[in-house]
Amino acid sequence: MREGKPSKRFGHLGLHNVCLGNSQSPLLIKLYDKDDRTVATLTEEKGACIDAGYVDFFGGPNTRPARYASCLVEILPDGTKHIVHENPKALAADSEAWVEFLGDWVHRHQHQPA
Repeated sequence: MREGKPSKRFGHLGLHNVCLGNSQSPLLIKLYDKDDRTVATLTEEKGACIDAGYVDFFGGPNTRPARYASCLVEILPDGTKHIVHENPKALAADSEAWVEFLGDWVHRHQHQPA
């Protein structure tokens, strides 16, 4: 049984959007084969802390949340993980680059021998 909704652009190739990411949950996209088996999973993972943030008891103007580096990681059915993109925020800001990245990712997995 497939999770999520088929992608509008790549759904016919088995790409399903489970969660497109927000402040509470990370991006989660799955790629399925014709037999509904997961070929690969794309998710966002938090990396190192790049700014510890600041908390002011009085809620002053310098209060800010911590910031973390993040990356896009693909998880294969055997459990191996590979970083596929170092800066998902920059990728998300450019819709053409995001579509090109997804297309390349899907086609790369489709042309791998089973």
